[in-house]
Amino acid sequence: MELFTVAVLTYQQRHRLERCLEHIFLQDYPFIELIVCDDNSCDFNVEEVEAYINRRKTKNIVSVTVYQQPYYSGETKNCQTVCSIAHGTYLKFLKADEEFADQTALTKAAACLERTGANAIVSFQRHITEEGTQTGEIIPLDIDFRKLQTASPNWLFIEFATHPWEPFLCYLPAYFKRQYLETIGFDTAYESIPFWALWLKIFESGEKPVILEEVTIQKRMYRVEDDLGYLSFWMKERYYRDCIRLLEEYAYPKLCAYTSMDRIRCRHAVEVIRIKIDSRKWYTWKFRKRLCWKIHKLPTLFFAWLYRLRTGGITFEIHKEKKMFCLFAGLFYLQNSLFPNRAADKLWAVGALAALALLLVKEAMKLCVYIGREILNRRNTKI
Repeated sequence: MELFTVAVLTYQQRHRLERCLEHIFLQDYPFIELIVCDDNSCDFNVEEVEAYINRRKTKNIVSVTVYQQPYYSGETKNCQTVCSIAHGTYLKFLKADEEFADQTALTKAAACLERTGANAIVSFQRHITEEGTQTGEIIPLDIDFRKLQTASPNWLFIEFATHPWEPFLCYLPAYFKRQYLETIGFDTAYESIPFWALWLKIFESGEKPVILEEVTIQKRMYRVEDDLGYLSFWMKERYYRDCIRLLEEYAYPKLCAYTSMDRIRCRHAVEVIRIKIDSRKWYTWKFRKRLCWKIHKLPTLFFAWLYRLRTGGITFEIHKEKKMFCLFAGLFYLQNSLFPNRAADKLWAVGALAALALLLVKEAMKLCVYIGREILNRRNTKI
């Protein structure tokens, strides 16, 4: 049976590491190489972690390596370091807030890799609360699952190259053949988004992962962030900057081989990220700056609104807009005035008619978007 490397990536999460390790020790796979790679956290001590592992590990943990980066280098460098010191045939990356769903998770993954001959597989992931209670949320969603089943590598490349931040596949539990991962390689130029750049390379090479229809990983969803809020803000800023650079420097040039609409979507995704960065500073701006910013970003905001309409669907139940529609229709028909003179009657009637026209245009746009979305969905199912 092949050696399976399980690598735990940590940064300022020493308090969550032990639970993750305990679920690794429970695995029934007989040959596991355990690597803990920390990105120079202030709360991480190599000797302490080694002592804990040696005290608690089971017989199937045949090798243990605990490594700490000499300085903060980002998650991508952490992944690359793991690849350079790993010896297993198969490789699984875990974060400290993730854990195996049951004791057979690695066995199932290894069997799937061996049976299919795939270089990479992805499985399902379940979300649980901080206390360990299941939330009932399992990813990927049905629509994403169908995309993975039917889509071609080219279509997946376009999807990943036109999203404003990491697409769904980046968050799924992935298992790799180590030699294949070394061949493809992580792009250390984008230190905060290792797997987004990796999947783009995989799709560009004409491959896509095989799906293991099992829940193998549970991810803990925490109610609050870590105490170092300023650190979280700084890391999120770096993450957004890396997303912009990946789309501009890597994805956009590759899309020259595709359609002009794909390139437009890529540029739009970049602008959406820039808007997200600016929104974090919105409440520090004065009114004039906010107004100028909205005018400058009007095209991007408009298309983002259309996209939300397309993806959010249309509901025809009675809600605020329908109530306003009926109110204006009634007032216009009855010619009810707010003022006693005839001029005000006409003014009110014109205002009500204009409001009616705007509401009709808005509902017509929603209907057009709904029809367009249905056409796109049907095309996607045929891919």
